[in-house]
Amino acid sequence: MIPELDEQDIRTVAQAILDRIDGGLGWRVHKIRTPEHTFAEVGVGPAGAGEDDLYWGVYPLNVPRPDAIANLASNLQDHMIEATWGQALPACPGHTHPLNPDVIDGEALWLCPAEPGKHREPIA
Repeated sequence: MIPELDEQDIRTVAQAILDRIDGGLGWRVHKIRTPEHTFAEVGVGPAGAGEDDLYWGVYPLNVPRPDAIANLASNLQDHMIEATWGQALPACPGHTHPLNPDVIDGEALWLCPAEPGKHREPIA
């Protein structure tokens, strides 16, 4: 069963991800669309960006919420790292690599990829 789309929840989660990653870009959520009933697309970019200039992340609607959040975080992280020419976003404390989004025990988390027990924080 596919859950009902809660656009405000998706917008809030996406903006929390952008705020944590940031990289000085100041991106925001511009648009949410549902081309299929199994996922929503979240369009993000700088203020004033037109639809053709947005980067799109996918929020699956047919998986548990933590998995959907981690998927969206991964998509948005990739776009922001590319837009900042490889800046580690979000930065892993004490390391030069970015944190990785993952789901542990039903919670969407940012984790240190080298030492997952060293640092973890909720994605949203």
